[in-house]
Amino acid sequence: MTSTHSSSTSGTTQTHSDAAVRNAIYKAEWRRSKTGLLSIKYSNMMQRVKGEHKARYAGLELLPRSEFIECALNDPTYNALFAQWQEAGYIYELTPSVDRIDNTGGYTRDNIRFVTHSDNSRMGMAQVWKQRKAHVDQGVTSDIRNRHRDKEMI
Repeated sequence: MTSTHSSSTSGTTQTHSDAAVRNAIYKAEWRRSKTGLLSIKYSNMMQRVKGEHKARYAGLELLPRSEFIECALNDPTYNALFAQWQEAGYIYELTPSVDRIDNTGGYTRDNIRFVTHSDNSRMGMAQVWKQRKAHVDQGVTSDIRNRHRDKEMI
């Protein structure tokens, strides 16, 4: 016997079969498993190096999926972060995240480490602000030099 489940979103009622509900539950659980999370992280890295996210990642080196997963599963930091994430009830900010040590390098065994999503975001924004500040400082310095040169010409 097949049963259906109804849910209401935005005033629209949707009907789902038992199989669809089981599949959704399985996917949610899989995403919260060590290998499931790593598979998602790897897919994201692959999209980046293919240039599907931002051009600056295109062409970066990417270690093979099986090597990445093996590396992570044997990494004490990944395992500790995963346990913390799990114990905290899968809080997004605590999700284990892949950080490239050298941002100009690819996703290689010697250039990746595991940090929380929150820490990775914070480090990424710090780098963005540092670059913006350098750009602004350079522009301000150039502007001051140009104004000084213009005064000398008068």
